[in-house]
Amino acid sequence: MLYSCKEKSAKDLGRKIIGKFTAGGRYDNAKYSSRLITDNVEYDFIVKNLTENNKFVGRRGVFLSNGKRLGTIVTYIDGENAQWTHLRSSMLAYTTINLLSMINRFPETAVRVATDSMYIHKKYIEDVKPYLKMQSIFNDSENWGTWRIKREMLHDYCLSADAEILNDYVEYSSEFSPSSLPPVSDPVTRYKIVYLSGCGGSGKTTRAIELYKNSNVIVLTPTHRLARELTQRGVKAYTYHSFFRYKGDLWTPERMGDKFIPEIVIWDEICTVSEETLKLFLDWLSKKNTKIILCGDPGQPPPFSGNSPHEWLKSYVDYHEEVTTDYRSLDEQLRELKSKIRLQSNKTQCEILRTSIAETPLDEFWKSWNPSDVIIASRKIVRDELQNKLFKLHEKKFPTMKVPLCYRPSDTRRQNILVDIPGESQQQILVLNDIVLVDIKYVKDAIHDGSHGAVKSHWMLGYAATIHS
Repeated sequence: MLYSCKEKSAKDLGRKIIGKFTAGGRYDNAKYSSRLITDNVEYDFIVKNLTENNKFVGRRGVFLSNGKRLGTIVTYIDGENAQWTHLRSSMLAYTTINLLSMINRFPETAVRVATDSMYIHKKYIEDVKPYLKMQSIFNDSENWGTWRIKREMLHDYCLSADAEILNDYVEYSSEFSPSSLPPVSDPVTRYKIVYLSGCGGSGKTTRAIELYKNSNVIVLTPTHRLARELTQRGVKAYTYHSFFRYKGDLWTPERMGDKFIPEIVIWDEICTVSEETLKLFLDWLSKKNTKIILCGDPGQPPPFSGNSPHEWLKSYVDYHEEVTTDYRSLDEQLRELKSKIRLQSNKTQCEILRTSIAETPLDEFWKSWNPSDVIIASRKIVRDELQNKLFKLHEKKFPTMKVPLCYRPSDTRRQNILVDIPGESQQQILVLNDIVLVDIKYVKDAIHDGSHGAVKSHWMLGYAATIHS
């Protein structure tokens, strides 16, 4: 650019600009140091010595707030800086911006990203070609998708860098092991705060965990049960209450102390947390050097208190995606039914279900019922009355089959602990609403209701559950 300027004044201006960017000037590449000197004798000696060695740059007096002179700051040359530091930084920054722009434009094509370039899959060559303005940069012997070895040499400007074709690159390609980093083609990896919404079984959380399986990841959950299930899969998981040391009261960041914050935080079932509570934690967490992936289903029952965070999250995060896949429902009719009732009002859902599912007469239900059936009730009073009748039917028709008992501790903090199982010598680690099978002869003693001063039991019949449970 400098030598293309015809006028001398333009060249001089260009030299000044380059000199400014590369720390040039009166002392090219000089590294400056400053020192406060309060002793006059020391000041005279140092200034004389620096002047004789041509290293003296300047000086200025230093005064206290009352006007009294403290001393003198002497600036001098102390070694050299690396040449072209600022110019190289500018070029690297421009190259990085250009590279990120290419990745953003062609996210699906990239198979490898280097410092100043990206490698694309062969099948995308025709898609990318229209964006290339200099098609002539490739010689006849240079083709897309071939490895090239650049010779380390200095050369004048030319349209194509000198290169040698490596014809046997396929032979050595097996030596390159696959990258352990998440693929840049997935948009989840390209943003700091991500929100994945969708129905249960759509693979939201599994997708996030698989992307960062080689990174330092923790998963936050609303319940101990879900945290335990994820831990059994080999994933670090905690309830968000324990992670943030939150007890439902007024929370402040001072509670976190020096707690270690991992590089990736995946927060599951995010729609069960109220918008007000979520704002508090996300505002604090987003200031850390942490990537946040939020996974939730807006079709779930809303938080017990506060507003659902779904609409607010869509505008708060850097990237939102509605995941429409359904890996849980293997039956096509069931998938269609779930799609129809999703995000509909309670009345509309009931109307659709009544037309889609055949009604079973109550008499036929009692005849066909089996202890392994799962029953959902609308309210607790309906559940309890139904369970008592089912237990009597169980004793009459299935005396040798074990009875399902539901773990319901009166103190909900008694979770993820070893619990005595009625009629068993071994203990099990249980959380709220866990189901265990117990011999029928131990059931009545296990489910005593705490009347007449007895201690309330941790067990209840597990034939049926309310829709909330």
